[in-house]
Amino acid sequence: GGSFEFSVFDSGAASQTAVWGEVLLVSTWYFVVCWHDSIGNTVKIQVNNAALVSQGTGGLIVNNGTAEFRLGFWDSLASEAFHDGRIDAVGFWKRVLTAAERTELWNGGAGKEYPF
Repeated sequence: GGSFEFSVFDSGAASQTAVWGEVLLVSTWYFVVCWHDSIGNTVKIQVNNAALVSQGTGGLIVNNGTAEFRLGFWDSLASEAFHDGRIDAVGFWKRVLTAAERTELWNGGAGKEYPF
């Protein structure tokens, strides 16, 4: 069960989330790319180089602070949830990757790590 979600927050803890709504399969590797586009005011998520999911930020000014960067963890007032699987090869860019760069990283499902 579950899905992939990517959230960004402002300094007051307001957030916006892009959700890839497909059900995750057990024993399956996924290639996930998430990004915040400050020019387009969107958060986006793309899985296995398929169609991306885009969510407008509604004018939310994303915090550029010292809060933790978390992978595989969700914390809300009601509960905490942890990813119960493996994560391999994490990359972090301070810019939006082009569609061609995301496709190259996807590498037909074989995955590719930077530098190419």
